[in-house]
Amino acid sequence: MRKVIAQVFTASTLVVALVVARAQTPTPAAAPPPAVPAPALEPAPAPTPEPPSAVAPTNIAPALTPAETPPPVTVPAQPQVPSQPAPPKPKPKPAGPPTYIGTLSYADSIAMTLKVACKDKTRTFQVTSRTRFTKGGRPAIFGDGVEGEVIAVTAKAVKGGKLEAIAVCWDPRGTGRKAASK
Repeated sequence: MRKVIAQVFTASTLVVALVVARAQTPTPAAAPPPAVPAPALEPAPAPTPEPPSAVAPTNIAPALTPAETPPPVTVPAQPQVPSQPAPPKPKPKPAGPPTYIGTLSYADSIAMTLKVACKDKTRTFQVTSRTRFTKGGRPAIFGDGVEGEVIAVTAKAVKGGKLEAIAVCWDPRGTGRKAASK
């Protein structure tokens, strides 16, 4: 029984010594495997009976050589989770029909047209039964327009390159005055 206890003590001491030695020595970089196979280990001599004492055993096996050490344990990298694609950008709302701001130069009630002198050029707008008129924020009619007055016309292009008035705002600034002449 004493012999078995001594062998267990020797084996556990050997394991502790190897773990401590492994922890104290830096792990070498991954070395290429040796070209020559490692020599086989010789069997360790049979343990000799020791006297029952509290002295540490002296028959510790020699440490493994670098060629005999197992490769270092590597932790597998976390798998890359593909990132969620960015949500698509909302499409901008289509701009409504353009609004032209200028000075009323001529209103023809027979042809139902308006001529407006804008900054860049004079434009002619066709007025229809669907055209809405306002003046000072209140409903108005075609005849409320005064030549020389500031006017804002929202229009859409129709066949033939003409502009059809959707909404006409007489005096959009609400000043009740004619445009300042330059």
